[in-house]
Amino acid sequence: MFKFFLLFFLMLTFSNQCLPQTQGSGCLVEEFIYTTYLGNANVDGSQKRIYSDNVNSRLAINYTNNANENKPNYKCGPWVNEYDQGNYYDSTIPPNGANVIIPAEHDIKLRDTNYGGCVKAPTLNATHTGGYGLYIMSYQNNLPKYCLSVPANMPIDDYFLPFLLFASFYGFNAIRKTSLISELA
Repeated sequence: MFKFFLLFFLMLTFSNQCLPQTQGSGCLVEEFIYTTYLGNANVDGSQKRIYSDNVNSRLAINYTNNANENKPNYKCGPWVNEYDQGNYYDSTIPPNGANVIIPAEHDIKLRDTNYGGCVKAPTLNATHTGGYGLYIMSYQNNLPKYCLSVPANMPIDDYFLPFLLFASFYGFNAIRKTSLISELA
């Protein structure tokens, strides 16, 4: 039993990584991709995909590669990165400096060619808020090569109380069994 708990505790502690890569579909309205699909509804005489306008279900779009600031600019978290290749000159590269290439990142993989295929709204049958959007059939974000280069382990103190309770229970049972065996002998 103790070995099982120890194995579970170690797996829980060392396998938890922050910002997993996500992918899905959504509705691009203005500068955001809304990701919570509510259903289809008739809007202004035609069927449209309706997405929730809740701020917690949207991803901002990063269009800049920051070549003018001499650094790559892939943003992790609630961002979709959509920028072209850039470069900047780094004078610290021996012997005489060199150009550093910032690779292009296009997290939006597939989009509908028909603008106006979706809208955002608070609920399925509510009046849409904002303009028509472009249906994004496939996006991804939080790419591991940028966002998970080192696993972000959970702090051990988050699991200390359950571990202490289990160790106390295990120790109490071990002592009780030992005292019972010595009484029987």
